[in-house]
Amino acid sequence: MNINTLRIFTLAVMTAMSSGVAMADDGAADAEGKPVLKSISHEGSAVPIDGYVSEAEHAFIAQMKFYVPAQEASGATTLIDYFNADGDLEYSESYAKPLIGAYIYGPVETVDGVGFVGHGKRDAYASISLDDGLTWKNTNLSESASETSCDGSAGGGGCTVDRDDVPLFADTEGAYPGDVINTFHAIAGNRELVTWPSH
Repeated sequence: MNINTLRIFTLAVMTAMSSGVAMADDGAADAEGKPVLKSISHEGSAVPIDGYVSEAEHAFIAQMKFYVPAQEASGATTLIDYFNADGDLEYSESYAKPLIGAYIYGPVETVDGVGFVGHGKRDAYASISLDDGLTWKNTNLSESASETSCDGSAGGGGCTVDRDDVPLFADTEGAYPGDVINTFHAIAGNRELVTWPSH
């Protein structure tokens, strides 16, 4: 490659990059032009459990490849407004592609300086949005954070996990909670598969 070809190639790349920035004006913004920050979990509804504020972790999200009538998490049909970076309404849509998310949520006690997922009372959740991420409906899939494999009987698989060093487990009477430590999910057509490892 000679020097003139290199200059032309470099100029073409720089032109493409600058035009790409100029064309990237439209985006998710509200009527005032502020970015729309979307949360698929329990934002604003974190109720302390045993004095710990629950956290959402290991969140995954995917978009299905078909359209449905746009509706809020409450089930009410809606129009979705799309604004440009200046806050001007560009268009409205009455259809949206479903967004599906999976995550873990619950109180957790970590160990500093150690690559450990921590001790917790976390559950696996799925979220769905039919209005392009503006509202989400959450479902507890595992329902195991308050469960245990301990049957409580003496000598028959009783409570043998004594974790006095974990204040979060103070009221478990030796029964290690069914803590979910991660989620994995995949979409095929109009179905989603969610799996999770749990204690």
